[in-house]
Amino acid sequence: MDFKDVNKAKDNQIIRKEYLEQTNKIEARIADMKANGSSAEEIAKTVVEMRNHDKVAARKAMAAEEVVELEKRNIKKYGNPIGPDADWLFQNIKIKMEKINPEVSDKAVWNAVIEGAMRKDEVINTLLGIDH
Repeated sequence: MDFKDVNKAKDNQIIRKEYLEQTNKIEARIADMKANGSSAEEIAKTVVEMRNHDKVAARKAMAAEEVVELEKRNIKKYGNPIGPDADWLFQNIKIKMEKINPEVSDKAVWNAVIEGAMRKDEVINTLLGIDH
């Protein structure tokens, strides 16, 4: 993001706010799925899919050069221009969690995937003047 250009920063602030507003919809979906007895895996896969869909929508409003940089980073890190999918997150989080507890359950890992997918980038939010 270009924080030297006030207009671009304002545009990115609007885009980011819209992206963050989707969090409320995702949280409601999580509550509904839990109430209906969905597994942690089902919830995690839904949440990650919704979050990735929101990323694509947000990027449509961004400057092309910003999207290119995000996608390059994601391809390098995750092998996917949008970002990680739920299975990628599960495998990587499981490896980390098993170092702490070799007997970690799949349910605990899927719950960590959900938590991670819902985490917000507070640095970007702060830079854009967003309190969320």
